[in-house]
Amino acid sequence: VSPPAASTYTTNDSVPIIESVSVEALSLTILSVDVVLLTDGGQNVSNYTVLVILDDYTNESVIPIAKLTSHNLTVDNLTKGEYYTLNVTATNSVGMSEPFQSNFTVPLPPAFNTTMSTPLDLSAIPPATCCASIQVGLQNPNNPVEIQVQVSTGGGDFSEANFTRSTTDMDIIYVEGLVAGTEYTIRVTVSNVFGTVERSVTTTPLIGKVTFLCVGHHHGNHPSN
Repeated sequence: VSPPAASTYTTNDSVPIIESVSVEALSLTILSVDVVLLTDGGQNVSNYTVLVILDDYTNESVIPIAKLTSHNLTVDNLTKGEYYTLNVTATNSVGMSEPFQSNFTVPLPPAFNTTMSTPLDLSAIPPATCCASIQVGLQNPNNPVEIQVQVSTGGGDFSEANFTRSTTDMDIIYVEGLVAGTEYTIRVTVSNVFGTVERSVTTTPLIGKVTFLCVGHHHGNHPSN
């Protein structure tokens, strides 16, 4: 009879011990997970088990790597604004570690407000076209967003106003070529990986001798004091 196979670990070896876990939602389906071990127990870690929990929602993943650093983990659709629990265990040839728990909140779609410039009465100088400025103030600016401005006349179709860009700051948007005597609806759409929010601002009809003043971006002549 052959003797039993020698053990791959010594009596001094143990299961791994997790020191910390950090997690961040990069989108509704991607988590960035970082695990720091206090000790691997004297044996290389063979895999990590990551369990995402919220009420009846569970998403379990087994990651067959020895070190979990900035790992992008694909999960089922998360819910915006919800607070999830992450349970992580590490396994080596001795066994599985105690679970380490961490929590994270899924960010919300962008929050913002808009302020439109007020018309100035340039009664002595009828302009051919007008310019409006819209200030977009981001209330949760940590996640990069894309801002789009569109213009509609009389509730018709929106057309791009030649403005789409990414930013993390408050922005002032200039909308040019508005025609006197016309009422416009200006739609501001702000998007990030967690969703899209839109707001519309309706101008009062621009009559022949009224224009908008764009801060730092004036059109035509302007009244003197």
